[in-house]
Amino acid sequence: MTPLDFEGERDDATTSFERADPRRAAIWREAWDTWRVALPDGEEVHTARLRTDHGRYEGECDCAGFEHHTGACAHLCALRKATTVDYPDMDGEPVRVFDVEHVADDRASNHVERIMADGGRRLRGEWR
Repeated sequence: MTPLDFEGERDDATTSFERADPRRAAIWREAWDTWRVALPDGEEVHTARLRTDHGRYEGECDCAGFEHHTGACAHLCALRKATTVDYPDMDGEPVRVFDVEHVADDRASNHVERIMADGGRRLRGEWR
């Protein structure tokens, strides 16, 4: 994953930032950090991954703009812009970017709950 500076993209008025309009994009969530994004002036749907790591944005996209330029592509910028205005994805859910730290905590918590629900044995105050 590549560190991303969305504020720099905005301040420099990059083509990627200007092109990214979440109101005109089609966005579908595929996983906690993965979306499919189609922009109105694009010919393809692209897979973009965006998350934060301790509050810092990082991401990647399979488009040529991300591959051949430094910084965020228009697909990643559209995702980031969608988060600032609670713009929904194609399923009507707000686009939310999660932090890897919180996802790891939630996965660990879910694992413990699943063990307990599956009848795990409790030894000396711990579930096993």
